[in-house]
Amino acid sequence: MTTVKKKMIGSNKKPTFDIYLNIEVTGERFAIHKITGDTKIKDLKIHVELVAGIPYTLQRLHYLDKTDMVDTSDLKHNDIVAGATIDLKLWKMWENTVSVIVKGGLKEIIALGLTLDKSWEKLDKAFYKHKVETAKEKLQVALFLAAHRNNTELLKALLDLGADINHKTSMGRTALHMAASQGNSECIDIMLGRGASIELFDVQGNSPVDTANAWGKKDSERHLFLYQWQTRAAKVNPKKDQPLMMHQQFDSTLPTWLKGDYGQIYFANTLPPGQFSGNKLNAPLRKPPKSKGAHVENAACNKKSSAQGQTQGQTQGGNPEDEINFDDEKEDG
Repeated sequence: MTTVKKKMIGSNKKPTFDIYLNIEVTGERFAIHKITGDTKIKDLKIHVELVAGIPYTLQRLHYLDKTDMVDTSDLKHNDIVAGATIDLKLWKMWENTVSVIVKGGLKEIIALGLTLDKSWEKLDKAFYKHKVETAKEKLQVALFLAAHRNNTELLKALLDLGADINHKTSMGRTALHMAASQGNSECIDIMLGRGASIELFDVQGNSPVDTANAWGKKDSERHLFLYQWQTRAAKVNPKKDQPLMMHQQFDSTLPTWLKGDYGQIYFANTLPPGQFSGNKLNAPLRKPPKSKGAHVENAACNKKSSAQGQTQGQTQGGNPEDEINFDDEKEDG
């Protein structure tokens, strides 16, 4: 007797698990869901950019031996298992900056040197350029964190200071991506009102709308989708002399369009040429449209015939021919 082995459904699917991320300088802890042992450290850092709001280039991921994990290695190689906690450390120059942005007040954050100082103009050109670039970079990192942490007050202040609302990280994410991943609809509305672009895509090909959808933030997705629809609709130039659709031609609430002779005209005109213009076996085929002004002539003819019918109905037992002859005799008199 032969035995048949049953094929296991989903047997090739790799098991997923959750781990945790600890940011030492801020004391924050985040959960990272549905990863596998084959997940590369580089891909994990790309994901962490949205999980923690820390740009990719600032991240240093540590585990157990407290050394930087190599980007090309995977979680299995680093012995990372379900429920493990990874430490996110920052480069030394960014530790205090990120800590103050996350935990400090508005005055403390602005005091970090996010704007240009006139005293820098006296410095050496190379050093002055370095100071300017560092200030701009700090301003953008602060913008990302404000959008990610839903700090609307800080967000407005940074935009007033000249932060580039469409600035991208090395992974192509903007502050709008950060807010979309966390469902911060209030921050999203502020940035859209300040000119944030909804058509920018990250290295994974995701727009802010895609990001909100992937992270299950339905309210933010609706905000972004509605704005995207309105933006695209505003760019559409309607064609001139474009023929109206049928419901546009005969859209009326007048009773004459719903019953009577005009109602029959309305019904007939909705049929394409070649179709039967009634439900009887001897119903004629719909003819091609007449030249311009034909409907006006038909309406005038129907109105004239209707008036004649009313005159005849008012004459009791009268003969139309007698009525005409009577008029002729009156004229002769």
